Amino acid sequence: NNSDYTIYSTPVTGFTKKDIASTDVNRQSATLPPFSRQGTNIVQQNLQNPPQLSIAQKTPTEVPYSAKFQLDYLGNTGVGIQTGGGFGTGLAGGVNGIFSDILGNNQLFGALSLNGELIDVGGQFAYLNQKKRFNWGASLSHIPYLSGAQYMFYDTLKTNTGDSLEVINSSLDLLRTFQDQVSLFASYPFSTIRRIEAGASFARYYYRLDRYSDYYDVTGTYYLGNKRERLPTPGGFNFGNGYLALVGDNSFFGVASPLSGHRFRLEAAQYLGIVKMSNFTGDYRKYFRLAPVTLATRNLFVGRYGPDAESGILPPLYIGYPFLVRGYDALEYADGSSSLPITINDLIGSKMYVGNIELRLPFTGPERLSAIKSRLLFTELNLFTDGGIAWGNRTEIFGEGKEQTMVERKSKFVMSTGISLRLNLFGYLIIEPYYAIPWQNGGWKNGSFGFNFTPGW
Repeated sequence: NNSDYTIYSTPVTGFTKKDIASTDVNRQSATLPPFSRQGTNIVQQNLQNPPQLSIAQKTPTEVPYSAKFQLDYLGNTGVGIQTGGGFGTGLAGGVNGIFSDILGNNQLFGALSLNGELIDVGGQFAYLNQKKRFNWGASLSHIPYLSGAQYMFYDTLKTNTGDSLEVINSSLDLLRTFQDQVSLFASYPFSTIRRIEAGASFARYYYRLDRYSDYYDVTGTYYLGNKRERLPTPGGFNFGNGYLALVGDNSFFGVASPLSGHRFRLEAAQYLGIVKMSNFTGDYRKYFRLAPVTLATRNLFVGRYGPDAESGILPPLYIGYPFLVRGYDALEYADGSSSLPITINDLIGSKMYVGNIELRLPFTGPERLSAIKSRLLFTELNLFTDGGIAWGNRTEIFGEGKEQTMVERKSKFVMSTGISLRLNLFGYLIIEPYYAIPWQNGGWKNGSFGFNFTPGW
């Protein structure tokens, strides 16, 4: 009625007991309207007495199933061009797509991107077989990582007469780190909420360093020209790893994060090549639904063990990232003589533990779930407490030569509390502005604003 549904209910005692004949049935609801019709009702007659149709019997032709790939999804398409600025002409753009057969048993994923010159082309291709309960796949990728540094120093130039001219070199060094990787992965589900995962990969890393130099006279007044040169780099290296993990997830997602259920991941990984070490991860998340709010908890442990766990080849673990412990992302790096209450040095290590508690309220969104009804704006209001500690990598060397000192740092447990608002931007991106009070870094006086660009854990 009026584009809506109404359901009426009553207990059995609400009905009147009355004997009726088995043939006393009101067939009006099965009669095509209008109920009072002039002339012959041909449709109703044919429904009551269907005409006898003669259909020729024919044996269907069997055709073998063909797992032909077709395009399912295409996204992130675009292209741009730039020129000038001392760097020549460059291109930027990318595209990714997913192909599968009609049953989804086989899937192909491909992505291409370009940001700069032709040497900056990156791509990844993956295949996934889902025909049976045991899923497996493989991927192949080439990814360039670009970083840079700017310098200004005294240099010499050769003039047309062969003389040496002292100049100021304002240079920009662009370092490209290339990763060529092949990976294998598989998973086996025990149920709809629990599975085991395994994978292995081998990667080759190598470099290219380009220097863009702008020359000025020693007073910095006159521009003398520019030059681009390719500088020598260290040799490449190999890096491989394998992992085995038990994964569980029966959580139900709200507007920006899970609202009930649990998630966990127990993983053991082994690294080979330039790094020889083992890595263990334990991550357990529990969500207690106390409508209209949810009490969410997370316990995360990551530990590195083995010869290179504390060698410094890999960057140490850091608990000050805003998706771990909020409020500690603006710290300084300091040597052993620092008098600051806390520095980056105090939050890094080869092992870490992070604990989080959040009280989540779906603020705006679907009427049945949120405090304020909205069809466009999906938000979640959170009160949080974060805490964590990192240990390992405790000995550092500062200074050079006879001035070298070894400093053994002590682990520090840090906590923060605050408020955040997660915004779900039409299902494409979730952003989380927050205000955090870092209790081990000044407390109220050092409260800070920040952003996360990930869904709620």
